[in-house]
Amino acid sequence: MTPAGEAYTYAANDLSVGDVDGDGQYEYVVKWDPSNSKDVSQRGYTGNSYVDTYELDGTLRWRLDLGVNIRSGAHYTQFLVYDFDGDGRSEMMLKTAPPARRSFATTPTARSSPSATSRCRARTAAPATPTPTTTG
Repeated sequence: MTPAGEAYTYAANDLSVGDVDGDGQYEYVVKWDPSNSKDVSQRGYTGNSYVDTYELDGTLRWRLDLGVNIRSGAHYTQFLVYDFDGDGRSEMMLKTAPPARRSFATTPTARSSPSATSRCRARTAAPATPTPTTTG
């Protein structure tokens, strides 16, 4: 529910693939948009946008909740998934803002070095499908 009392649901909106863990197999990166997403010309509340990474078997690896300060809509959250630094693992680039939240669905591995932690800092987890939250 939004602060205005409007209910909303989620649907997959955009998808990319990349080898985010360096195991030689692609993972899916899926952006979930709320049903109340709006274009720049429209006023009102939107639900949070989520970006999930899934293994090929459907296992959720992590979730990034973009929070209330990233408006949900077709022109707001573009993302890129590619091995930008050439280390054999894909990174993701996108706009975030406080209070973006992250959590892991599975235990992260080989993330003890500062550079690996930096690459993975946007990884988050939650239920397999986004759940509505109160946002504004």
